[in-house]
Amino acid sequence: MSFKNFALTVLCVLIFSTNSQAAVQFTFSPELGVMGGTTEYELDVIFNDTTNSGIGVKRRITSLLEFPLDVTIGGISGEIHPMEDQTRWSIGLKFLTNLNNPSEKMIDTDWDEMKTIFPYTKWSETNSNAEIDLTILDAEFRFRIVQKKSMDISILAGGRYQRIYQEAIGLDGWQRKFNVDSNLYDPSFDFSYFQDTVVGTYEIKLKQFKVGIQSEIYLSSLFTSQLKIAFAPVFFDDKDDHVLRNKLSTASGDGKGIITGFNLRYHNSYGILSYVQLNATYNYLTANSSQTQWWYDDEVHTDPNSQEVIIDIEKNTIISGIPHTIRSTQYGVSVQFGFEL
Repeated sequence: MSFKNFALTVLCVLIFSTNSQAAVQFTFSPELGVMGGTTEYELDVIFNDTTNSGIGVKRRITSLLEFPLDVTIGGISGEIHPMEDQTRWSIGLKFLTNLNNPSEKMIDTDWDEMKTIFPYTKWSETNSNAEIDLTILDAEFRFRIVQKKSMDISILAGGRYQRIYQEAIGLDGWQRKFNVDSNLYDPSFDFSYFQDTVVGTYEIKLKQFKVGIQSEIYLSSLFTSQLKIAFAPVFFDDKDDHVLRNKLSTASGDGKGIITGFNLRYHNSYGILSYVQLNATYNYLTANSSQTQWWYDDEVHTDPNSQEVIIDIEKNTIISGIPHTIRSTQYGVSVQFGFEL
């Protein structure tokens, strides 16, 4: 069963299991919004290069891949809370997925430096169209610890799971070739290759636990606002299939994150529509690990003069221990329509 189907199944179970309970009330709310930000990973390797002089010169190679997250999102939330004192505690579950593909490009950038020989140089930048499959599953328990006339304060705890799968399609950009005679990079040249062809895929799974605090302010009899912030350690697994090079890169690790949110809710007293809510969110995470690269087939190129196919890296070559950092910035706005059962 996919995570999307699992989330929908859990929501259905909540509906049927709580509908008959007199002491609690169930609210479900469709949600529609827009999301922005990026998920990126960076490789930054520093080593002694002996290929030029044989002595050993400090060299730095950096690669940064940025995957866009500007999509329309939709989903559904379910919440259980007491029938009488609704802010005393609540248990909620949210499922979100993308409804379209990003309009921004996936960007792959490379730098190179060799101390005393050439400076830190950006020598390549490529852009690709991106197609995405996004799943977000969020569970949260909230318990009130302070109750005032115009404000409540609650502690919250829960978990958040994300799976982001993207395909990079086509290559447009520029590169600079290294000149072995001058020990410098030549002027850049533009290129456009493999249009409408999948040139790479990237999948990352993010698992976060969260603990934080939420305040609810009673603005009037019809309007309330909520503000929350949570510390959210992250555990991740990712894999990058560089299709053109027959290379699969994998990593797993842990890091830290923050989850924040603000909403403004209009309470409706007519019919089954309980509320209309506007949401704004901002989340950030970063994690470090080491990457392993495996060539599942030979990496080759064709000599432009002889047309001979030359093997650059042989099949089953493995390179491990590459410093690997991931970062994800996610923000969005959405509207929810809450219905009571």
